[in-house]
Amino acid sequence: MEVMEASAHDAQQGGYFETYERDWTLAEDQRLSDVDQDEKKSLNTNLHLLEAYTALLRNHEHPTVRLRLRELLTLLLDRIIDPKTHHFKLFFDEQWRPQSEKISFGHDIEGSWLLCEAADVLGDAEVLARVQTASVKMAQAVYDEGLDADGGLLYEADASGIVDTDKHWWPQAEAVVGFLNAYQLSGGSTSFMQPNAVGPSFRNA
Repeated sequence: MEVMEASAHDAQQGGYFETYERDWTLAEDQRLSDVDQDEKKSLNTNLHLLEAYTALLRNHEHPTVRLRLRELLTLLLDRIIDPKTHHFKLFFDEQWRPQSEKISFGHDIEGSWLLCEAADVLGDAEVLARVQTASVKMAQAVYDEGLDADGGLLYEADASGIVDTDKHWWPQAEAVVGFLNAYQLSGGSTSFMQPNAVGPSFRNA
């Protein structure tokens, strides 16, 4: 954690940069794979750091970890979730300006429950209420737009509609947890609407 904080955290704009060389200098090419964009920040990296810091804080109280977990939750709520579509934006420049219009249904439904888990561990009632509301809206958007007729979760879309109809294994697994979480947060509503602001997440149901 100390190395990550010393080398990868953006003290000016918040969050974490994407790709480093072995000596912790920022890589010239920020792409981690052929499908990534050459941008300095991404939803994927910051979402999984949220996941890691959630696990760390659950097992070891540390002021910096708590501070960064709150920062990541705030970034996800205020900068990474699109308030109009309730989907994650995927790639950003250094100032958190979006650089992609693609939608990843798997990341959306995964993030919907990871946000709740992180807010549960952080223990701030105001943040938890915001997260739970956002989580249900994200799950509803995935449910409405990303499911195929056979119930499988499609891979990607953009403003024009579905652009990748593949069904990878991991979005299906995340959908099981994410839809269950939304069902519980909404008080058992099959449409996930009207979330209970202080309802349980799947972790403490």
